[in-house]
Amino acid sequence: MGPFPEQAMALRRQPLNIAGAWIFTDDDNPGTWNPQKSIILPRAGLAIRVNDRTALRIGYARYAIPPIQGRDALATHAYLDPLGSTPYTGFTATTATQGLLQGVPRTLLSDPYPSSGANANPLVEPAGKANGIYAVVGTGGPNEGIFFQQDFRQGINDRFNITLQREIFSRIVVDATFFTNFGHNHPVNRQINRADARIGYDAGSAINQSVANPFFGLPQNIVPGPLRNQRNVNVSQLIRPYPYYTDIELRGEGVGGQRYNAFQLKIQRPFANGFNFLLGYNYNRGRAEEYYDDVDMFDQELGYQRDPLSGQTITLAGIYELPFGRGRKFGNEMPKGVDAILGGWSISGIYRYLSGQLLSFRTNSAVVSGDPVLDNPTRERWFNTDAFSRLPAFTRRANPWDFDGLRGPHFSNLDVTLNKLVPITERLKLELRMEAYNLSNSFMGQNPVTDVNSGSFGRVTAQLVTHSGRELQYSLRLIW
Repeated sequence: MGPFPEQAMALRRQPLNIAGAWIFTDDDNPGTWNPQKSIILPRAGLAIRVNDRTALRIGYARYAIPPIQGRDALATHAYLDPLGSTPYTGFTATTATQGLLQGVPRTLLSDPYPSSGANANPLVEPAGKANGIYAVVGTGGPNEGIFFQQDFRQGINDRFNITLQREIFSRIVVDATFFTNFGHNHPVNRQINRADARIGYDAGSAINQSVANPFFGLPQNIVPGPLRNQRNVNVSQLIRPYPYYTDIELRGEGVGGQRYNAFQLKIQRPFANGFNFLLGYNYNRGRAEEYYDDVDMFDQELGYQRDPLSGQTITLAGIYELPFGRGRKFGNEMPKGVDAILGGWSISGIYRYLSGQLLSFRTNSAVVSGDPVLDNPTRERWFNTDAFSRLPAFTRRANPWDFDGLRGPHFSNLDVTLNKLVPITERLKLELRMEAYNLSNSFMGQNPVTDVNSGSFGRVTAQLVTHSGRELQYSLRLIW
């Protein structure tokens, strides 16, 4: 290794320690992590008959979170590969191609392994286990710099619910439930090879200074990654805890907590006399422990952040058989020709409402002064953009991830079906269906842009991809 630049040594807040390496699985250690030997998942429930119309139910259950549940690439707690498999460190290699220099390519397929020159950037070949503990030295990032918490702790959810059920009148049943969940050992991902962000806040642009790379030109079996091919690097690379790696992500660290509370109401009438309905209501609040920013991640200090999906949901569904025609309340004796037109109709529908999501400014740092909430938001100005300004360079963010009362557009939708059944013979029936999706033809916007650096900041620029304009569908079916 070459001499370590003084510019980097002056900024480092940790002793320079060239240690730490990947260790592959072997016959003695075949697993990706050391799993817990036993997990106890108790269940308990109690049902009490209060009277002929009322019942009380109380339940408790403990659930374990399967590791594969972390597959969601968008979830902050995802701790498996986004494609759903564990990474195979050393068996893949990524080489970043160099950009054009005065319009001339510097990386050529005709010369994939240049051996000399200031711009030499040979392809990095997958080495498998050939380099042993040096497998990914000089590399990192999304494909190589991933490993799992070795002493794996299973994520646990303790769930409690209490339900009061009562039949009121006209066979209508009301269920009111309070549900709560206490989660612990939830998996959290952490970047362990990022420099203390406070160094940048204090030193400013000095961390972007280009200096000689002490790892340049080292033997490929010692530094197999692309870092050995870079003659110069920024100081920010050399003030990392492990400067001979780039990003290293520790996945599945079972240190997170989670809380969820919900009130659920269900009012239901079973199908009788040609009519039924179901009304569901859910009011919930969720929060989970996460790292607020890179400083908290460096200090390993977790804090509870609200779930953007916390809010209200209303669902109403029902079926009504129009009381006209043979076998119905009115017109039971009407002629077949008249019944074929007026009789046998029914209408059904489902309406759904979701309150808007809490707008998240998690990845957007800004200076916030004043109230960002507007009393009458519009698509062109959903919140008070004047309350936000760009965060100066090398300044720690201070704005929260979300603000009370600042939510995106709500979602509502009504689907309706008109259905008619025409008897032809005792066995043959003809069914006509006319279905309308998004009957009101309402525009449902996506969340507004929350990037303070965007020219569309605060604007709703698109419709939900899962919600289109009104759609009509007709079908005719012969039933025998």
